[in-house]
Amino acid sequence: MPYIPQPGYVMCQPLKKESKTASGLALPPSEQERGANIAEVLAVGGDLPDIKIGDVKPGDILAYAPYTDIEVEEGNFNKIVFVPFKKIVGIKSSVANESN
Repeated sequence: MPYIPQPGYVMCQPLKKESKTASGLALPPSEQERGANIAEVLAVGGDLPDIKIGDVKPGDILAYAPYTDIEVEEGNFNKIVFVPFKKIVGIKSSVANESN
């Protein structure tokens, strides 16, 4: 892993958003960017004195507020984002983590 998230951040791999509606209509780019961003957790930084990350683990899927992440381009198609703990709005535990 080329980067290690610092305390207060989660390192994630963004997941692609659907560019079509359920009925098959293509969404314009402005509509694709609305709402929370979705990403898979790769690594979790440590807690801060006033903020605890809780049960977020690698493999979980999280939603975070738009325009709050820090992007790092890795190669041609690999993008990594660092998301501050305070900007996470939802967490979906991975199947592997649910069995623990």
